[in-house]
Amino acid sequence: MCMITTIKRKVQSVCKDLGETGLEQLATELHKRLNQTEGPRGFPGPKGDKGDAAEQCECDSETELRNAMQQLQERLAKAEASLRPKSCQDVAFNHPNDTGGVYTIYPLTGGRQGIKVYCDLVTDGGGWLVFQKRKDGSENFNRGWVDYVNGFGKLDGEFWLGLEKLHLITNSGDYEMRVDMEDFEDTKAYAYYGKFSVGSGTDYSLTQGSYSGLAGDGLKPTGARFSTKDRDQDTSSDNCVQLFKGGWWFTRCHDGNPNGYYYGGAHDSYADGVCWAPFRGYYYSLKTMELKIRKK
Repeated sequence: MCMITTIKRKVQSVCKDLGETGLEQLATELHKRLNQTEGPRGFPGPKGDKGDAAEQCECDSETELRNAMQQLQERLAKAEASLRPKSCQDVAFNHPNDTGGVYTIYPLTGGRQGIKVYCDLVTDGGGWLVFQKRKDGSENFNRGWVDYVNGFGKLDGEFWLGLEKLHLITNSGDYEMRVDMEDFEDTKAYAYYGKFSVGSGTDYSLTQGSYSGLAGDGLKPTGARFSTKDRDQDTSSDNCVQLFKGGWWFTRCHDGNPNGYYYGGAHDSYADGVCWAPFRGYYYSLKTMELKIRKK
């Protein structure tokens, strides 16, 4: 009885959000049936002859009650699933006054396991899932393969979301990508790519679409494999990660190094800072950089 009452209350809460009065009516009817009491007993009748051995049976009311209970639970599960945000675009819709922050989304079809992500709800209409952020040099980005696959850092600070999450998310639909950056003179620029996806498994290869924006095209051609300090998968005779101090989709080697060392402005060493060469060149480490994706 307590379980049914709890389910009824939960459904009524969901119905209030969704406006699904049918669910509430079903829950109310089910609760009413469960609370029905027996009427007054009549006078006992004459004792009858002994019959055959009884068989287990299920009366119609019990069958109806069980079916109603199953229907209620199924519809409740669907109602709850519809409330889960699948993307940062859903977050933007559900929180129209928010500017961004850490939220839980459920991007995979049928998925009940949420993923904590940072959502940018303002830039270019909002709804962006941020998968990398540099802003103060507090996090070490010169890490090994396992860290880059699983992700590291703090979502409210500097972080890398993780290659495996990127693969699963970007292969669940069509995604676009944006790189936002700012230098220490407060000049801002961005690079936009009409397609973005990350392959699976051993190389997490990059696929990107056509470029537009103000920062210049700092991504290498489609097909670049991801490299870390303990897994060299670039096409250069040199080890790009060792030279440029962070994991990335290197080829021979880069025109942009978002995961490089955070020098904080101009520096003497070549191309190993947080740089985007078409914007500020190879000898300038940017103040901020964010990589973000959005479902098209």
